[in-house]
Amino acid sequence: LTGFHIRCKFMYKLATNMEASKMAASGQYSQIGVNKALKTMGLNGTRRPDVIGIANKGLNKLVEVVSPRQSTNYIVNKMSNMLSNNPGTAGKIVTWVRNLF
Repeated sequence: LTGFHIRCKFMYKLATNMEASKMAASGQYSQIGVNKALKTMGLNGTRRPDVIGIANKGLNKLVEVVSPRQSTNYIVNKMSNMLSNNPGTAGKIVTWVRNLF
């Protein structure tokens, strides 16, 4: 791996962990999964969003961090597909990592 790829991977993991930490700190989620399949967390589908929050009450939350190697359109389509299969779930797409590089 080049220095560029190491920096990209580090920033991607940092953003993912920041989102999971914010969800944990909110106290609104009974479960938080990082890189877990939707079905593993009790939702519909086999895709793996970067972060899944199962809400105590209200909307569950899916988070996708767009890495420098991914297109934003690909992630938007992935999120749209996951949300359509999981009513009662909100989505968030984080683009600042992609925009850094």
